[in-house]
Amino acid sequence: MSDRKELADPPEAVPVKLGGRAELALSRALKVLLVLVAVVYFAVAGIYLTLRYAVLPQIDAFRPRIEQMVSSKIHAQLHIERITAKWSGLQPSFDIDNLRIEAIDGTPGLTVPHASATVAWRSLLGPIPLLANLTVDGPDVVISRAADGTFSVAGVPLQAKHTGNDAFMTWLLRQQAIVLRDGTLRWHDGERNAPE
Repeated sequence: MSDRKELADPPEAVPVKLGGRAELALSRALKVLLVLVAVVYFAVAGIYLTLRYAVLPQIDAFRPRIEQMVSSKIHAQLHIERITAKWSGLQPSFDIDNLRIEAIDGTPGLTVPHASATVAWRSLLGPIPLLANLTVDGPDVVISRAADGTFSVAGVPLQAKHTGNDAFMTWLLRQQAIVLRDGTLRWHDGERNAPE
């Protein structure tokens, strides 16, 4: 009967003792991990606080530099009347009023009375900002063909030959949600001299 009792009782847990060096190495690894977690936590908190209270309230002051940088990239002139920033939960959100893109010759290509964009936090993982939401209200887009047969969309000239490097379209298609409301699309044909 005593044999049965011994078989029925589970064996007691035997504590495993690590050697002195293994215990010291584990202790150091845990301390390094704790310091690393603390550094990452405070770095993210610092970025968040800097954006929320120093950069975003002054975003309209960066407007001329943004216009110049985008204008040089798209080979057309970008004008923005006002940029404001706010927070939508933990994500920064931007409102843009009266955005216009003009072709090199000064003809209008795109007018947007109001647009809003919410930046996704996954933007921190790469050099290019990604949007959680892009809403464009009342866009007026002009697609035109010049007398020489060249095309432009929103005042931005299109390449005659496909180069395989369309960074803007690649970026646009990576966004989570794009909403266009009450838009107008205009076709100007200078080659046939047809009415709009």
